[in-house]
Amino acid sequence: MACEPSSAGSPTIAGLRHLVVDPPWIAAHLADTGTHRGPFVGVQATGRSVSTQEFAFYRVDAGRLAEVWGMAFHVHLLEQLGSAGEARLS
Repeated sequence: MACEPSSAGSPTIAGLRHLVVDPPWIAAHLADTGTHRGPFVGVQATGRSVSTQEFAFYRVDAGRLAEVWGMAFHVHLLEQLGSAGEARLS
């Protein structure tokens, strides 16, 4: 999970599932796991272990990341927390 689980106080482990490189673009499919230890989009800590997937595209220019586009599946994450209908996704 790109940012929220870390802000919820949980170390996040991201596993790289797929990587495609077609310069200047890099595409990555990641599988993330963590523990819900703090507020996450309005849902208080549950202590539950959660997992989700995300996709990201990176554009490299002169050896540096110039753009990052990503999508995480927060609805799947919220379903694991038992709060899919209660959270504020913004």
